Amino acid sequence: MSNRCRNTLLNLTALAALSAGQTALAYEPGDMIVRAGAALVDPHESSSPIVIDTLGLGATATRVGVDNDTQFGITLTYMLAQQVGVELLAASPFTHDIYAEGGDTLAETSHLPPTLSINYYFNSPDSDFQPFIGAGVNYTLFFDEKVNSNLNDATLSALVSQATGGALNNAISNSRNTQLDLDDSMGLALHFGFDYALNDNWALNVSYWRINIDTEGHISTTADVAGVGTDLPVKARVNVDIDPSVYMAGISYRF
Repeated sequence: MSNRCRNTLLNLTALAALSAGQTALAYEPGDMIVRAGAALVDPHESSSPIVIDTLGLGATATRVGVDNDTQFGITLTYMLAQQVGVELLAASPFTHDIYAEGGDTLAETSHLPPTLSINYYFNSPDSDFQPFIGAGVNYTLFFDEKVNSNLNDATLSALVSQATGGALNNAISNSRNTQLDLDDSMGLALHFGFDYALNDNWALNVSYWRINIDTEGHISTTADVAGVGTDLPVKARVNVDIDPSVYMAGISYRF
């Protein structure tokens, strides 16, 4: 996420804190709160080296990265008590490019990150400024994985060359039916944010989550391998800790 976006969120937080005291939200047990807005997933990824399993070649020096994406986000909160609520985060599907570190984009994937949290609201129910903090669990579903033309004979041969210390160059040819599959992930999530009342029901909202998302990517293709044979299944894998920050800014409505 850009410094400009982060500074905007910080300025909104400071403005709401300074302006508190005009219109009470008055959250009560049984209230339902819907928050919606723009949600940005900003990965803080780290990757293992890509491992080529089928050929018994071990790890290469190549790792992967993941870019960010912004989509429509929505949360639904049910107030269990005046200062405690349970919240579900949902969004339209996020799509991310997956790239070799220092290299080309290799693939893309979409995911849905439903996250269930328990939030604690710090201020009294009659305050118009309602900061909160929470923790919960995230389940990330990856789907619609696609490889692109950069994941080709040359790229696969380069992986083999790195894995063999240059002993095998241009080893892969006629690769076809190349596929990528990402394991789903379950992990912990931390959450904080605030509501700032516009009237008894409507409020401005800024939220932040730090989510633990770990996945293993599986690359498979059929290829000819120099000195080994033709029409061979070639498989590779890589572990990626995505661990994104998720920023959302928008509005909320209390029922």
